[in-house]
Amino acid sequence: MFLVFDTYVFDNKVFMLGSSAGTNGSGTNLFQKNNLQDKLLLVLSQHSFPICNSSFMSEYKKVELEYILRSSPNVLYSFLTEPSGLSEWFCDDVNVKKGVYTFVWNHDSEQQAELLGAKENVFARYRWLDEPEDTYFEFRIEVDDITGETAMMITDFCETDDEDETILSWNNSIQNLHRVIGS
Repeated sequence: MFLVFDTYVFDNKVFMLGSSAGTNGSGTNLFQKNNLQDKLLLVLSQHSFPICNSSFMSEYKKVELEYILRSSPNVLYSFLTEPSGLSEWFCDDVNVKKGVYTFVWNHDSEQQAELLGAKENVFARYRWLDEPEDTYFEFRIEVDDITGETAMMITDFCETDDEDETILSWNNSIQNLHRVIGS
């Protein structure tokens, strides 16, 4: 058994991925290298990346929330990635141009984000363009193997003093999502 390390650059950051490899006793290698895109999506969908900038950590806090939704992952994913779906629960309107999502609230307030990564029916990660580069907000879909319940995990970053307001905002948005999907 040995470790195989691959180095990738994603969103201007360097990641080293280690995988154990070995043989099944007959000399056949058990490690199969995925293509770059699949491996990056796997990393993005399974791990949160450490933030190395200590001054950033003193100003921002990571917030992780979980909500149970009565929806299939396929239907839920469309509400997390498609402009028409996002505008039904998250904001009033969404426009996408050259990979930049413009979210509109109250028909006069806008904020722009880029989609950092996504895997169909699993997750979507965005970054607000006016926030520090080490921040993001992510929607992750998981289905419990035993109960069959669909859960959506939200990871977001907020200024340390704004945690309660951020949680309240997500709770309100998820109430809207419940209403729209009928759960």
